[in-house]
Amino acid sequence: MSKLAKLVAYLLIILSHGVALSSGVYFQSHSLRGAINVNSWKVIRDHGIEKQDEDYSCGSAAVATILRSFYGLDVYEKDILDEVVKTGDEWTASFSDLYPS
Repeated sequence: MSKLAKLVAYLLIILSHGVALSSGVYFQSHSLRGAINVNSWKVIRDHGIEKQDEDYSCGSAAVATILRSFYGLDVYEKDILDEVVKTGDEWTASFSDLYPS
């Protein structure tokens, strides 16, 4: 049996006899046993992304993501929102400010 055929056979054993764990799959056969870490597509997709907690905080979450991933700063959405509250309305703008009165 070729190495590829053995690998496919082991994967079939894993899929048919595996036990799901919180972060992976544990498998055991007559000649092979172990665990494989498994992540969902959503976990992989959202890795390193600051997800917004409030319906109005998408900008803060985006800024926090950029500051953390590009500049290496340990900043989160709440930190950005706190700074916005400290600044007040003097240096901020919203879409409603763009609409003529």
